[in-house]
Amino acid sequence: MIVSGVSPANRPTARPLSRERVFCCPSKIRRTFVPLLAALFALLLIAQPILAQQPATPVVDVSALERLPNGQREVVVLHDVEGYKHEEIAGMLGISEGTSKSQLHRGRMALRKYLS
Repeated sequence: MIVSGVSPANRPTARPLSRERVFCCPSKIRRTFVPLLAALFALLLIAQPILAQQPATPVVDVSALERLPNGQREVVVLHDVEGYKHEEIAGMLGISEGTSKSQLHRGRMALRKYLS
């Protein structure tokens, strides 16, 4: 049977891969990756003092938070400051998850207005 114009007798056979084709030369690895690793290490050394200068926690304007209604303030603090998820906040405050999301959105919009 002839498939795509090549008979089985004339079809090229696949050569088994030789060891040189399968495994990369160790010197090639050194030439490629050692300079790359050295550059990444130098970048980390340069970036470390810059990253250390940034505050670990975000700055919170307490006066703006105090202006928020109680529900919005509770959700904003629990979600954005404390890091709770909406499901956890809803369970703690006895509200639905959707209410938690809407209170967070409204609280963030009010904070933007107060801080601008």
